[in-house]
Amino acid sequence: KGVVEVTSALNLSSSAGFDKAYDYLGSILMISTAGSAYQITLPTVSTAAQAAQLMGWHMRVLVVDPQGSLDAAVTVGVSDADNDIIIGLVAGADGNPPGNITVSGSKVTFAAGAASNGDYVDVTCVTAGASSTTYFITGLAAT
Repeated sequence: KGVVEVTSALNLSSSAGFDKAYDYLGSILMISTAGSAYQITLPTVSTAAQAAQLMGWHMRVLVVDPQGSLDAAVTVGVSDADNDIIIGLVAGADGNPPGNITVSGSKVTFAAGAASNGDYVDVTCVTAGASSTTYFITGLAAT
């Protein structure tokens, strides 16, 4: 897959969104905010068949800043924060943890402002079941 420009929120957690998630498999989502925060919601499964399909699903979320300053934060998260989790590590260009990308149990947040320009996370589904999904992220804060 190639680069997909995302210009608004992207919800892949609904039934229709789950089917659409495969359109984004292996893609690089290029995000550039233009005045409002963007939320990327990762796929959520509700059946064993969906769980089997989701294992190994992955994409990259890359934040770019052609205007010189991002207008709003970008988040990548799950819709079922009680059962689905995001774990992983984002490193800064100097090897230290970055201050402009935070990872919690249910979301990754890229800070607003020019600091996030060029930052990315790779998102991979590592476990999936009808009641829970786990995503592993790795990433780099370029600045």
